[in-house]
Amino acid sequence: MSRFRSFYLWNFAPRVLNGFLLWVLLLPVSSEELIAAVNEITEAQTDAESFSRALGRSLELNQGNEIFGMSTEGVSATYLHNQGLLLELRTPLARSRNILNISSLGSRSIVNGVAGNPFSEFSMRNKFPVAEAEPTAERDDLDRGLASTKMVERLYDGLTIRMTSIEYSLVVRAALQRANAAIQSMHEIGVLNEPDELSLWDEVGDLVSQLSQNVEKFQSIEQRAEAGDLSGADLIAETDVVIASMESLKSYSASFAQDLLTRSAEAEKGYNARWDADLKAFEKRMYAGLCEHVGLLSSFSGSEYLTLQVLGVSKNINGFAQDKFYSFGLREARRCADGEIDVEGLGQTVVEYTDVSSLRRW
Repeated sequence: MSRFRSFYLWNFAPRVLNGFLLWVLLLPVSSEELIAAVNEITEAQTDAESFSRALGRSLELNQGNEIFGMSTEGVSATYLHNQGLLLELRTPLARSRNILNISSLGSRSIVNGVAGNPFSEFSMRNKFPVAEAEPTAERDDLDRGLASTKMVERLYDGLTIRMTSIEYSLVVRAALQRANAAIQSMHEIGVLNEPDELSLWDEVGDLVSQLSQNVEKFQSIEQRAEAGDLSGADLIAETDVVIASMESLKSYSASFAQDLLTRSAEAEKGYNARWDADLKAFEKRMYAGLCEHVGLLSSFSGSEYLTLQVLGVSKNINGFAQDKFYSFGLREARRCADGEIDVEGLGQTVVEYTDVSSLRRW
């Protein structure tokens, strides 16, 4: 019983102490002061909402644009008592930045992620002359002065016609992957008109068809040679014809893909330059809107701060979109409204950063 009473007292005592401390804290605050504090916060929130609506109109942000019930444009205000105002800006710039990020990331992942020849290690272990990037058995044999018959015999004894077919297929398919990525990138950026894009996709489809036809010819040669229906000079002649066709297809595919990648890189560069110019213009209009409408924040003191969080208009080192913040004192915005400094001068007082650990200037 004494143990239970001791436990009860130990749990009851903190509750009494907390209640007493709360009573002591509230004791100096009169009901009039509480009402005044509530009114002050309400007035600040009302001013913040009016200010955010006015700023959204001046920046021509359409609050009605929604995806899945969420507004894709507009301004949202959060009042931080005795600290200032945080404004969240959702702009079309974020969508266009996201398009560029997706486009460039997709291109890099295809270009950098092309696998090497999976038979290279196998060939080193078995002393087969498999090429790392392209079939070179024929060239090596010619350098050694070997006859075409010897070339075919060694090809069939070592690599087999199937491996040669796979080698060429890997090189051509890798080139077509790069071409696909470049076309998709230019489509996302919007630099291709519909006829040009359809023409490029048709050409990719034609190259895929040529590759399939050559692979089928290799398979036919292999099957007939194994069955004894094809040998000697006929085997040499048919193999040389398909290899020549594959070599031509490989060269053209590589050139075709490189041309598209160059065009895609130039398109991304131009898009990026236009986007940077659009962001600078938006920032200037944003500062002008702040200068014009800061008078709506009459309940805020000059010591408080205004921070604008513009969603998705920056990117990290990995290329992923992130928000950009602009912070400055309300006193500076009021100086702009009073004509003491111009819009450019207001911009020079702003602290810009993308996260709290990487302030560009303070």
